[in-house]
Amino acid sequence: MQHEELERVSQNLFLLDLEQDMEGYRKFISCWIYKSNEGNFLVDPGPSSTIPKLISALRALNIEKLDYALLTHLHLDHAGGIGNLVKEFPTQVAVHEGALKHLIDPSKLWAGSLSILGEVAEKYGRMEPVPRDMLISEQEIALGNKTIKALDTKGHAPHHRSYLFDGILFAGEASGVYLDLGGGDFYLRPPTPPPFHLETAIDSLDKLGKLDFSMLCFGHFGHSSNPAVVKEFQEQLLRWKDTIGRVLSKHYLSEDRLIEECIDRLKEEDPLFGKIERLDRDIQARERYYAGNSIRGFLSYLRKEYG
Repeated sequence: MQHEELERVSQNLFLLDLEQDMEGYRKFISCWIYKSNEGNFLVDPGPSSTIPKLISALRALNIEKLDYALLTHLHLDHAGGIGNLVKEFPTQVAVHEGALKHLIDPSKLWAGSLSILGEVAEKYGRMEPVPRDMLISEQEIALGNKTIKALDTKGHAPHHRSYLFDGILFAGEASGVYLDLGGGDFYLRPPTPPPFHLETAIDSLDKLGKLDFSMLCFGHFGHSSNPAVVKEFQEQLLRWKDTIGRVLSKHYLSEDRLIEECIDRLKEEDPLFGKIERLDRDIQARERYYAGNSIRGFLSYLRKEYG
């Protein structure tokens, strides 16, 4: 196996870094590939723009057949390329039942993505439809004599699912945006774009925290062997609520200034997000941009709470 962006995480599990042609968009989008004698599957193929890279990685792993493509949710950076992938690798595509219609006809999803993401959506590429007979939404999916369990973990997106298989939890964005800093240290940020519902996200984390797993695999980015990260993310969400709520009480701030002050305060008050200063400059810029979007989600939530 030779593929410079493919990391062997364990005997059967591989991580593909789907780097995009945008500054800072490296160590950002995870595609997980599982290869075994029992069968092969992947979690989140990423956007259309990097499907050729994914196909190249599958070939490098000598994978000729995929049993499943598991989708955590339908945002373009996670599922945008699924329609292109199944043309080359016909497979069963597992997704939340509420998201089925958007894979059969992604026109509304694509239009919404364009309006929200603009040029970023165009860089990711258009989402193509998936044939209806390839789509499944079961909660339990057989792979050999083992079972992949799908769990509804709403919060980041309304149709978000996580998957548990053989001690590996593929959490998508339900457990935060993660970057390994080495020596057991890590950076963590909430991915909470509007509309965001804090209680829903907390309920999903309660569900994940009760699971028995030894490896946590993130949609953004990488993996951890520390199950306590789920609890730490739950606590981080509550810290963000408190910090952003205090800044929001300063009604004289413009929206842009409000977000900037939130970022500054969060860097001081949240030790996990504060580690943004240790990231490479291009990744810092990317994370600062997405932190602003996450703050907007909290602001929409808090404004409804405050009436």
